[in-house]
Amino acid sequence: MRNAIVEHLSNDDYLIITNDNSGGIGEKEQDFINVSYDLLSYYAYRVAVVECMATRGVPKSILLHNYCGEEHWDKLVSGVKTGLSEIGLDYVPINGSSESNYHLKQSAIGLVLIARSKAPNIRIPSLEPDYQFAVIGEPLVGQEVTEYKEQIAPLSVIQTISTLEKVYMWPVGSKGILTELNQMIGSDVKQIESKLDLLKSAGPSTCVIIAYPSRHTKEIKKLSKDLFYPLNIS
Repeated sequence: MRNAIVEHLSNDDYLIITNDNSGGIGEKEQDFINVSYDLLSYYAYRVAVVECMATRGVPKSILLHNYCGEEHWDKLVSGVKTGLSEIGLDYVPINGSSESNYHLKQSAIGLVLIARSKAPNIRIPSLEPDYQFAVIGEPLVGQEVTEYKEQIAPLSVIQTISTLEKVYMWPVGSKGILTELNQMIGSDVKQIESKLDLLKSAGPSTCVIIAYPSRHTKEIKKLSKDLFYPLNIS
């Protein structure tokens, strides 16, 4: 498990909480990166929901913290709704608050996703000998996220792969594929071959690492198409 809180409630019922935030990205003059607020909130939601799906969680509600200005609330909500609709979760409620007392010079938002699960992937177990590793999507950061959207792993693909039996998923963040892989398997990888830059930031979880039994190879390749990148570890 990566950046998620998992609390055992009762029997096979688990509470899962994930989140994301951003600052200096948006529509204000002094922002470092200029993007529309609906796109900003979409990617904040993306990070939180990918972390959630990696634990096999099912989103139940979303809290949005808006420091961009009260007048931008509807636009921020619109971006989250777009992400929800991509994986058939239009019914999930969105609530939260806006900072209306002070006007910030740069944009900032926070997003908390609350989910439930019957059988969460809390940690990666000892993998069987036939397990393989791959990355779905490419690591992108900053302006690349808007310029090369076709290289980002689609939420619908991540969702489907995360439900496959004995498949384990690990979202990639700002520290890159290699760092996340080492955390995923619990030891330092000695040698690895990949077409991807293993040290590059993946920004808003534009790619994920998966560990999977070889019997799923054909199905996963079909789902991810050109976004499938094997990791040859030795």
